[in-house]
Amino acid sequence: MVSRLKGLFASLAIDIQHLRKNWVERKRYAISEMPTLMLCLLGSGSFLVSGYYGLVESKTLFDTVAITNSVALYQIGLLGALLWVLHAMMGFKIWFFGNLAWKCNAVLRDRMFP
Repeated sequence: MVSRLKGLFASLAIDIQHLRKNWVERKRYAISEMPTLMLCLLGSGSFLVSGYYGLVESKTLFDTVAITNSVALYQIGLLGALLWVLHAMMGFKIWFFGNLAWKCNAVLRDRMFP
């Protein structure tokens, strides 16, 4: 049983090394050099992620502001501070994926409608 586990872990280590080697040697693209299909997939996925998280933030942020304004600052506590950190992280995610979708849109527009 132990020898079977050693063989399994050895094969996993080889597979991970193979995956790492392939990842390091992959072809890297600038956004302007990507194929059109890859740009479409990346841009539409980024738009969906940004839109979904934007919808979630629009539903929850105003309630968080109202609750925070209704209590004193020293009563917010650790959970309230962590909630605001979560809102900031989601805002960054919305900004990042929105800009990525916007950049893909700009490259596709320049490429398809010169």
